Amino acid sequence: MHFILHGKDNFRRQLKLKLLKEKYLEPGMEGFNFNQTINPTLMDLTNLVQTPAWGSSTKIIHIKNFKFLENKSEDSDVDAVIQALSQTPDKVMVIFDSDKVNGTIKLVKQLKTKLPSMVFEEFKEFSPWDTKAAALWASEMHQTILGDDTNIPVIRGMEAEHLVEHIGTEDSSKIYSELKRLSTLGKAITIELINEECRSRHDSFKFINELAWGNINKANNELEKIINNKEAHLGLVALMETMLSRHLKFKLSEAERYNPSEQANLLGITPGRLHFQRQEA
Repeated sequence: MHFILHGKDNFRRQLKLKLLKEKYLEPGMEGFNFNQTINPTLMDLTNLVQTPAWGSSTKIIHIKNFKFLENKSEDSDVDAVIQALSQTPDKVMVIFDSDKVNGTIKLVKQLKTKLPSMVFEEFKEFSPWDTKAAALWASEMHQTILGDDTNIPVIRGMEAEHLVEHIGTEDSSKIYSELKRLSTLGKAITIELINEECRSRHDSFKFINELAWGNINKANNELEKIINNKEAHLGLVALMETMLSRHLKFKLSEAERYNPSEQANLLGITPGRLHFQRQEA
């Protein structure tokens, strides 16, 4: 199995590489069975990927910024890459790692059709308003962090979204770090725990809620905290847009007497999260 890891979220790409190394490399074998290179020539690529693993461990070849995945190449070069990767010995895994992969060029198309063992995995940066995608990733990472510890439930659904909303989606490393920190507490990550433990954007939530309900003096107090904590940035604007839009839709759905399912659908949240939206009201 080979991998092409691409996308602008460098933290998640490197985290995936770390997890692959932990899964496939035997402890103590990194010096023998892990090679890392940047944009090798076709000859160097062939030599690298066709060198067998040492011992019984899997060998991982990490190739960064391989230009042939970004730019159009001669047919002979495409054939050379395909041939080299098709002839890798058993227990040799090649991992390409790049910000950008051009899906329209011949090499990428042929890798998808001629090498079924090649796994493409894209790591886009999360949009400020895309808490669902970030929450899904957070749930997957929490499962990885917990490992075999089945005493703590994996964070999912509205709890995962609530965590992401508090931390923000701009920096996936902060989400991961917060998950690791909360996991050390040895208990389920509930909404109450998130409200108590996650301070980084708590003032932002209070500010927007007070602003939405017209409590100007309280909103000003929270805004002062945000400014003093140096948290007044574009992420705050995106969060305001999301939350104020949700608030207005909530008021509209209440006035129109929507049922809970219709309300949740309009707001883009789960029915369970709707319960907390009503509590905030």
